Amino acid sequence: MQYQLYEGMPPEDVIEQIMNLYETIFQTSSENIRNKMQKVDRLLVLVALDNGKVVGFKLGYEQGANEFYSCIGGVDSAYRRQGIGSTLMTMQHDTG
Repeated sequence: MQYQLYEGMPPEDVIEQIMNLYETIFQTSSENIRNKMQKVDRLLVLVALDNGKVVGFKLGYEQGANEFYSCIGGVDSAYRRQGIGSTLMTMQHDTG
C-alpha cells in the first residue's frame, strides 16, 4: 500500500478515482464534494493506493487561522480492516 498527500487539488485522474469511490461508498453524487474541494482554502487530500488505484481517501481543509476541518473519508469495502482509514487519519492529523 502506498500513501500520497496533496496540498491543493490532486491531478484529475486522482480526483476522478476519489469521486467514484465516494459514490460507491456513500451511494450519492460526489458533485457537492468536488465543488467544496475547489472552493476551500488549504485543501489537504490524502489517498491510499494499491498499484495506482485509489482504495481510500481523506479530505480536509483549513477553516480559520488556527482551525483545520476533517471533512470526509472512506475506504473501498474490499480493503477495510487493514488500518488504511486509521493511517490516513493519522497522516491528516500530523499534516493538518
